[in-house]
Amino acid sequence: MVGGGGNVYLGYKSGLVNTSGNDNVFIGKSSGVASTASCCLIIGNATCDIITGSFNTPYISMISCVGIGTTAPGNVLDIITGTGTNSSGFHMGEVADEGGYLTSVVDHHITIAGGSENVAGSEVARSTCASNIQFWQGGIIFHADTGLTDGNIFTPTQRMIITNA
Repeated sequence: MVGGGGNVYLGYKSGLVNTSGNDNVFIGKSSGVASTASCCLIIGNATCDIITGSFNTPYISMISCVGIGTTAPGNVLDIITGTGTNSSGFHMGEVADEGGYLTSVVDHHITIAGGSENVAGSEVARSTCASNIQFWQGGIIFHADTGLTDGNIFTPTQRMIITNA
């Protein structure tokens, strides 16, 4: 590929017209075909570059919708884990089973949890203590538990509820 110094090209015709930009990373077939920028990460294809970002700033731009578990995302980031009560949709943590979970398994529902995960409709302890907040059908439900065994299924203890009535 012809281009400025320090560019990395991963994909057929990636960065095709970037003849002056330096220190870029192009990933995907024909990604960044119209780019002349420098110090950028560009991930995409011939149709559009879906993710772009500058190495000079901590900002990444989503130009299109990205789907995980779906081929037809309707939002900037759509995470679909399947139908019904499948595993958690989003996990944040330093290891596989620790940290927090953001789950939505039925209509009009989202749970923010720490220390437990919804797996196939059951709450599974991921620590010896767990808490969660559920937003469901216009209400908010708070749960908190201690004395749990990591890996065991348990029924969360409701501590407070705010209803829509």
